[in-house]
Amino acid sequence: MKVIYYRALLNSQISDMTYNERMLYSFFVSKSITYCNDFFDSEGNAIRQDELSASIQYDQFFEIPRMTDAKIAEELHITRRSVITARENLFSNGYTNKNEYDKLCVYIDEGLLSEGYFEIHFEGKLNGGSLIFYSYLLDKCERYFFKAKKKCDYCIDTYRYKLAKEFGTSEDSVKKFLRYIYDNKLAKRLKNDKLQLYLTPQEND
Repeated sequence: MKVIYYRALLNSQISDMTYNERMLYSFFVSKSITYCNDFFDSEGNAIRQDELSASIQYDQFFEIPRMTDAKIAEELHITRRSVITARENLFSNGYTNKNEYDKLCVYIDEGLLSEGYFEIHFEGKLNGGSLIFYSYLLDKCERYFFKAKKKCDYCIDTYRYKLAKEFGTSEDSVKKFLRYIYDNKLAKRLKNDKLQLYLTPQEND
């Protein structure tokens, strides 16, 4: 099943969230939206944004479908202990709560949804920030080539200071994330200094 990450969380000032917490938060938000049939058209495909917006204005907490920590850990490719820690911290910081029926709910505002989302690509042994950063780079490539009306070859110019600003982190962290991606054979630096990304590890590259 596709796991998504909301772009609004990239450069946000959410200092009280770890990368695992941000990924779990995105997971809860997407699950809570898809859990409610009222937000979808008659074919069950496109979200009716007007219905979703009206619902958010009425109540910003949405029920999350019941899932075990083991199932969430499997979906997000993290340990069950990491899920428990992230879930408890989201609750403590007010991003989730319990409704009158003792059901777990997640906080959603329209600002979170306004910038869209991208898919998390689980490849190699990436996790946490490096996993989100790799998926963000793939999304950045796809959006650039789509806008240019060209076939995406996953080769882009990269400037650490710009990536750091867009991702909401430091240049040192960007350098570390890139090293993890290189080590997992999911990218390489070309002679022209562009970054070539791969959708699967390139063992013989």
